[in-house]
Amino acid sequence: FFNHPRADDALVAKFRKACADAGVGIASVLPVLRWSGPDEDAREAAVRNWKRVVQITVDLGVNVINTEFSGRPEKAEESERAFFRSMEE
Repeated sequence: FFNHPRADDALVAKFRKACADAGVGIASVLPVLRWSGPDEDAREAAVRNWKRVVQITVDLGVNVINTEFSGRPEKAEESERAFFRSMEE
């Protein structure tokens, strides 16, 4: 959680093939990133990481991404603004 996905394209393809060979499907992925956090540097990094998560998810043939808000409850307004900035990107 909270880090850039470390799987490169070759590993993702190998994993997809192994799942297919085993007859196993992937129902969803669950990244947790600070894309709604009030710290702008962390939010920007999270958006970059999200883009990679989306690409990996597509490459795996998965249709569902689960996550959590990951904002700060004590900074609800700032977190909501960060959420919408992230969604715009």
